[in-house]
Amino acid sequence: MYNNKRQKDTRTLVREIFIEHPDWNARQIYDRYLVLIGDTNKAVTLNAVQKHVQELKEFSSTDEYKKLESPWHMGTLDGCHLPPEAIPLILLVQNYAELSPHPVLKTPPPQEPVTIRQARWIARFSYFYRDLKPKDAKKNLAAAQWLYHWSKIYSTQEIICELSGIPLDTSVLDKSLREGGSDFPAVAGNQWVLMHRDNSITVDSETEKQIKEKDGENNEGTHKAKE
Repeated sequence: MYNNKRQKDTRTLVREIFIEHPDWNARQIYDRYLVLIGDTNKAVTLNAVQKHVQELKEFSSTDEYKKLESPWHMGTLDGCHLPPEAIPLILLVQNYAELSPHPVLKTPPPQEPVTIRQARWIARFSYFYRDLKPKDAKKNLAAAQWLYHWSKIYSTQEIICELSGIPLDTSVLDKSLREGGSDFPAVAGNQWVLMHRDNSITVDSETEKQIKEKDGENNEGTHKAKE
C-alpha cells in the first residue's frame, strides 16, 4: 500500500518509480504503480502510464543526461572540468563504492558506481574534507561514506527537478547540512526519502521487502540452531 500524507498524481508516482528503476519497461512500472496505489479500481490505464514513461525515457536519453549519469573516470575530465584538488576525494569515494558494503542496507560491494553528476557534487563538497591525511584510514572511510551518500542524494534531487521541468532546489538539503547533517540521506521505513522544498518525496523501493525476507531467513536459522 502506498502511504503518504498527500495524494500524488499518476505522473509524480510514475516518475518516482522510474527514477529508482530506470531500466524497467512501462509494464513493470505500471505493475508497481498498481501495487503502490493499493486500489486497482482507481488505477489509470496502462496506456496512460506508457505515455508518461515514454516522456521520461525520451528526456533521459538526451546526450547531456546520459553523459551525467555515466560512470566517472579520469578520462571524463575533458568534458567535465573539476577542480584538481577534488580529484583525490573522488577517487577515494570511487574506491569506497567498489570495495565497501552499504552502511545502512548492508548490501555487499560493489555499490553503484560514482557518476559524473555525483563527481560534480563531490567536488562541491570537497572543501569539507580538505585536511584529510592519506594514512588516516578511519577518517578516510567516514569521509568517503559521507561524500558518497550526500552526493547521491543531491544528484537524485537534481534528477527529480530535471524530470519535473523545474529549477533545481536544494534548500531543504542545505538546511540539513547547516544543522550538522546526518551521515547519510534520511531513511524512513527502509525507504529513501528525498526532500524538495517543504515536501518529502518518497522514492519507491523494494528494500523493505528484501530486508524482511532476509530477517525471516536469519530468524529461521536461529530457531533451527536452538533446536
